[in-house]
Amino acid sequence: MTISMRIVGLIPLITGLFVAPPAWACSCLPADPDEFVSEVAIVFEGAMLRTGGVSVYPGCHDVTAPNCVEQVETIFRVDRVLKGELGKTVSIWHEPSSSMECGPAFGANEPVILGAHIDVDGRYAVTNMCFAGAKIAGLDRTKVLEALERYRHRLDALQAAIDLAPGDPDPVIDKARFLEETKNPTEALKLLSEVLVADPDNREAVLLTARLRSQRNEDELALAVLEPYLALNASDRYALRARVASLVRLGRVDEVQVGWRDFSKLRGQKLDLSDRAFDRASFQEAALKTVSFAGASLKQADFSEAQLWNVVLDGADLAGADLTDVLVQGSLDGVSFESAKLVRAAFGFRGRISSLKGADLAGADFRSDGLGSRAADFRSKRLRIGSLEKVNAVGVNAEGSRFLALKMAGADFSDSDLSGAQFLFLDLNGASFRGANLNGATFREADLTGADLKNANLHKASFKSSKLDGARLEGAVFDHWTTWPDGFDPIEAGARME
Repeated sequence: MTISMRIVGLIPLITGLFVAPPAWACSCLPADPDEFVSEVAIVFEGAMLRTGGVSVYPGCHDVTAPNCVEQVETIFRVDRVLKGELGKTVSIWHEPSSSMECGPAFGANEPVILGAHIDVDGRYAVTNMCFAGAKIAGLDRTKVLEALERYRHRLDALQAAIDLAPGDPDPVIDKARFLEETKNPTEALKLLSEVLVADPDNREAVLLTARLRSQRNEDELALAVLEPYLALNASDRYALRARVASLVRLGRVDEVQVGWRDFSKLRGQKLDLSDRAFDRASFQEAALKTVSFAGASLKQADFSEAQLWNVVLDGADLAGADLTDVLVQGSLDGVSFESAKLVRAAFGFRGRISSLKGADLAGADFRSDGLGSRAADFRSKRLRIGSLEKVNAVGVNAEGSRFLALKMAGADFSDSDLSGAQFLFLDLNGASFRGANLNGATFREADLTGADLKNANLHKASFKSSKLDGARLEGAVFDHWTTWPDGFDPIEAGARME
């Protein structure tokens, strides 16, 4: 999976709108009408009445900040509700059509059929983000209306099951689950409330209610249903984990039971988890935004497949942690990844990593100042000497990176992309660059004694003033721009010029 694909995967599932007649610049919709219908919270027929307020994207405070854009409000008349519950008018938030690559351009009193999701501030919204990254010309009106009919038919069937078994909570919960899946949490909560009035200890109703409340940023209400249940079912692991997640999101981490280590699949933003001990804790598949782990002890913690945006890990200790397939964007100043597993990890960061000694970086991608931006900067001013010794960096992407004054003896950069990288004043004794792309790389005052450079691409590389005694270059290729230490014969060492 490429980094760009993984970033797209972080974008919330967002749909757009369709109109009749067309009144938009272009479409950003899922190709499947049933998928469209299930992913929007409301669908209605109506027309634009007027524009309203202006704000920035939910969760932002400054329109100039990354991923923060201006939002405008448009008020619509509602003629017919096709999904959800609406009054006579509804406010829809969206980016200005002039600023959108793919977004709505409404005409006053022009008939539209519009679908919108609920944003993190609880507002109905459409955006220029495309579902799964797909851009298509638009959805056929008839097919969408047919999908809406199938949606209503499914609701009718679920209601019929309820009517056939009055007092049975199972069909009620089945309908609530369907409403959750099709973005109608309000109706789902109404049904679940009826179940809990009759049976406050109904496990499925409790857990589903708590999940819906948390999704709506109503963690206090989630706790209100979880804690009475847990008083009678103290060993229910799923309920305990839901309670912990709500406490964390509410900033009440001190109330989490001592020794709790399961934070897997935790969702949250604006959390302060700094200076805490999370050794051996699991944050597997967590999705966290604007979270601080500064100074935290995270030794042997599991962050595999987690997504951490705008995270602060300054001074954190992740020695021996598992960060396989993690995506991290934020500040990593002084963080230690000693002996950590960073296989296929993607880092967009600022600051200087403290230690990668003995870490497994196979297939990792390091960029500084944000994913897809400048390459990483590894400097000894903030790095302990020996922090990259014997590091496994097979297949790492460190294009254009800078390695300065480090002890990297025995480091393995086999099959890595190190094009344009700078290796300055380093101990690379016995290091392996077998099959690596070193096109345009610079080695200055570097000790490459006994290094393995077999099959490496050395075009335009500079080894002048470095030491290559006993280095193996069989199968390596270079060109007339490649520079060598005085007296070194690359042909004799096994390389060939091309």
